[in-house]
Amino acid sequence: MTPPWLEELLAKPVIRPRRWAELSGIPASTVYDAIARGDLQSLRLGTAIYLPTAPLLAALGVEEDPAQ
Repeated sequence: MTPPWLEELLAKPVIRPRRWAELSGIPASTVYDAIARGDLQSLRLGTAIYLPTAPLLAALGVEEDPAQ
């Protein structure tokens, strides 16, 4: 059974930093600091910041849909 947070990451190409903080249990300030340092790949559209889920999944060791 796939955890709901993993299903969410697999279903979305990008996720907002605050949501990543909620899912990972890492403080949002730490996530934003990592983005500022370049430790987390991010995409900026205007003032909005998005994190591509593919690199995050790869960092977690999830390379493909576990249901396959």
